[in-house]
Amino acid sequence: MREYELSDLLLSNHSLMYMDGAAFMTLLSAYIVIVHLVGRALTKFQLAFVNFTFIGLALSSVFGWLVLSNRADAILVQLAKIDSASPFLVHGEEMASAGMFVYFAFRSLVIIGALIYMWQVRRSGVPKNDT
Repeated sequence: MREYELSDLLLSNHSLMYMDGAAFMTLLSAYIVIVHLVGRALTKFQLAFVNFTFIGLALSSVFGWLVLSNRADAILVQLAKIDSASPFLVHGEEMASAGMFVYFAFRSLVIIGALIYMWQVRRSGVPKNDT
């Protein structure tokens, strides 16, 4: 492939990564709304189902992003092989490892925080709503 095609693939790949971030925030927002509005009133099965679904989709997002990140690294290697002057190659290695650490740390904290929030809502002394 030529440099232009590889750069286009890289940009498309990064667009997918940003869309994954938006989808994750939508999932997180929906989970928090469910917890806040009806968290106390959920039966044990409903609680297990909501938590299982949230954890499964959150992990799918994290591992999907990892695949896309690895794909971006492979494209960068291809660009380097053709001795590209692409600006994508500037400080690529250092920034990639730092970005991966920040990404996984943030996503892990958000997922754990959301589950702790559910646990706190469920264990609060406020009586269940009759809805």
